Amino acid sequence: MKRIFYILIAILSLVGGVLLVVTPFGEWIEPPFDYWYYAGADTFYGVLIVPVALLLFYCSAIYIIQIIAPGKLPEIMEKLVLYFSLTAFTICALGGIFFQLKLAIDNPTDWWFGPGFYGGVIASPLTALFTFLVQKE
Repeated sequence: MKRIFYILIAILSLVGGVLLVVTPFGEWIEPPFDYWYYAGADTFYGVLIVPVALLLFYCSAIYIIQIIAPGKLPEIMEKLVLYFSLTAFTICALGGIFFQLKLAIDNPTDWWFGPGFYGGVIASPLTALFTFLVQKE
């Protein structure tokens, strides 16, 4: 059963990290000429997005090592995965709130959260949940 959780954690955190790095965190259209803008890892907002992706990549790497060589890593590494995934979730959630506040001030024509936001907000708490269940087992 632990091995299934290891695989789920590795896949979830890897997909979440990749979505954060490769796809936009949020997008918006500003008047008067309806220019399209986005917040992604390759923009100014990448200062916050890339560290979150690195936290998720760390979580994935730890459990990939656990799949390949079970029992070789110290237990503290698994506890770090729990803390890192909760930190990633907190930063993504706060980033989403601040993104919405910024756009409420700028008053764009339209805005939406991108796949990067959803990847971070969904993958990080699920990683934390499965890590908690593995540690409890």
